Amino acid sequence: MSEEKPATAATARPPVGTSRHVWMDSLRGVAIILVISWHSAAILNLLEYSAPQWLITVNELFAPYRMPTLMFLSGMLLNRSLRKGLPRYLTGKIQRVLWPFALWTLVHYAVFMAPQYGVPVWNRNLWLTSYLWFLLYIFCYYVAAVLVQRVPALILVVTPWAASELFQDDTNGRRFLFLAGFFFLGRWVSENRALFDRILASRLIWGLAPVAVAFSVIFAVLGPPRYHGVLAPLSVAGILLGVRVAQEVSRARVMRAFEFVGRNSIVFYVTHFPLILGTVYAGTLLGAPVEGIIVAAFAVATGVGVLMSRLSEHPPVAWLFAAPPLPAALTRRRAPVV
Repeated sequence: MSEEKPATAATARPPVGTSRHVWMDSLRGVAIILVISWHSAAILNLLEYSAPQWLITVNELFAPYRMPTLMFLSGMLLNRSLRKGLPRYLTGKIQRVLWPFALWTLVHYAVFMAPQYGVPVWNRNLWLTSYLWFLLYIFCYYVAAVLVQRVPALILVVTPWAASELFQDDTNGRRFLFLAGFFFLGRWVSENRALFDRILASRLIWGLAPVAVAFSVIFAVLGPPRYHGVLAPLSVAGILLGVRVAQEVSRARVMRAFEFVGRNSIVFYVTHFPLILGTVYAGTLLGAPVEGIIVAAFAVATGVGVLMSRLSEHPPVAWLFAAPPLPAALTRRRAPVV
């Protein structure tokens, strides 16, 4: 999920085209932590325990921005990945996206789904609606990106958002299309770096704050339907504001922890849900208070995530998060993708 210098006051935000952006890692890390925070509380409700409503509401404040931000950041790195050539591009996505999706879906199935619900491994919902749906979606977007390289990026942004309104009774279909727009919005930004930097450099960007805050509050309190393309521009406002803030504070010491999470986002993402589930089961068996279970679940998910991130630098732990490398002959650079 993660692939990618502060300067003078005039260029305080790094240009989009640099090889690696600290602010991108920091912002991705914030989004991942918000996902872990959300699941730490929401899982209790899924298991028919009552999480404090105020905590659910606080988490819902960030719902319009969490997953769109992750998709947007991935889309920003799309063209750079495509320039590696088709063999390396596709094998990289299979190794780093499809592999952890399949492996951890099977882990989730073996540990939780099969024992508790007796769901067969070929059950469609197991693969399409588990907590790993993000990886499945983004793999589909990466494959689709190869086929639509000549299509203007803005068309690929607007069309899925418009089409999402046709899926009123299909939340999964609506979500897939809604988030596709943010992925390709990231691609558009990468192709229009100068314009994006000018927008972010403008003081007018701070005018988006009231819009983003108001939308968050309305979303959390009234609970408007999720994943509707008509609401996408409001999420875009929040993302732009989040990018500007991330660029302003990314060098602060407090952001180093988020930067670490962002660089290791795949590790935290695939491990957090089983860890939270296990902690919740243990806490309920011990009769722990709900608030204590939530805090423990968050602490376990992030703490073990840090440990696994350190260990993932070396095989065989590394193979839990990316497939073993293929022979060089299979990924040797050929003609560039056009």
